[in-house]
Amino acid sequence: MRSILLTLVHFCRMVVGSLLVISGLIKSNDARGFMYKLEEYFEPGALNLEAWTPYALELGITASVGEILLGVALLVGALPRLTTALTTVLLLFFGWLTFYTHSCDPFGMKTVVFDGVATEIANQCVLACGCFGNAIPLTPWESFLKDVFLLVLTLPILWAAWTGGFGLNDRRRATVLYT
Repeated sequence: MRSILLTLVHFCRMVVGSLLVISGLIKSNDARGFMYKLEEYFEPGALNLEAWTPYALELGITASVGEILLGVALLVGALPRLTTALTTVLLLFFGWLTFYTHSCDPFGMKTVVFDGVATEIANQCVLACGCFGNAIPLTPWESFLKDVFLLVLTLPILWAAWTGGFGLNDRRRATVLYT
């Protein structure tokens, strides 16, 4: 039974880790494109985080590198507790963001405060999540389902990390992983 669970954990680590690495590499390949996507999220009609707009490129690069590092750490089994905790937080954030984006009403209005004056503006809905850049365009709903799927796959990894079920890959697992 234990070997079946460890095989499941290993499979989940490979899938989640690989997707994080691929997603991060695609975003880092087109850092400016990801920056523009972040600026869409920061607009007043979307998340209203205009103060972050000047830092969109730096945030995009940081997010891309973070995804790659978390993916590699999952694949090799490095720092299991920290890696799984950060991966879970990242996937929860992505899930919230894509659900928020999916539930956006393009015909709705939003009240925003500019220099102490409340103003009604139209919602600015983000139509593509930017998860895989322009390589694989996903709607917010498709991206939300992907995030839920990845969160489900993360549960066995979390269990194993916090109960001592996995660490750095042994030779047999590393051979399977890298072939």
